[in-house]
Amino acid sequence: GYAPVICDYGFMPIDELKIFNLTGAKIGMHLDCNKVKGIDCSTGSLGHGLSLAVGFALAGRVNGIDYMNYVLTGDGELNEGSNWEAAMSAAQFKLSNVVVLADVNKCMIDGRVDDEMKVEPVDKKFEAFGFNVVRVDGHNFKELNDAIESAVKNHQNGGDKPTAIVMDTFKGEGV
Repeated sequence: GYAPVICDYGFMPIDELKIFNLTGAKIGMHLDCNKVKGIDCSTGSLGHGLSLAVGFALAGRVNGIDYMNYVLTGDGELNEGSNWEAAMSAAQFKLSNVVVLADVNKCMIDGRVDDEMKVEPVDKKFEAFGFNVVRVDGHNFKELNDAIESAVKNHQNGGDKPTAIVMDTFKGEGV
């Protein structure tokens, strides 16, 4: 879902989607910041997106720059321990400008999430780490928008917790 958005915003020609994940294509399963404009960093299946967002948020704090840091991750990626270390850090450092959008579709590139490493209940895990948590229907744009707006307001109003928006989705819905 990320690659079409990159195309919509003009960072890459839409024709690149026709050769998605083929040899020689700019875009594959994990978007590469060295090949695609608009990608701040390459993260992939290793689960480093949240760690990077925590680092960006801390750097912003040190430099006196206030901005939101959004992390799009999937339940398959959440079986990586670095995510939970980063979640602990985000809560410990009261990074209310960190928002995790966790796509819980129960699938990953090579199979079902539960066959590899059970991660549910994702919402309860983020709560245990000290996050504000909202669980939404990931296909309901109003619910999703309201949750994002709530996270932003939490930060703007001096909240001291990061937010996790846990999105229940079905892989391929709407295709």
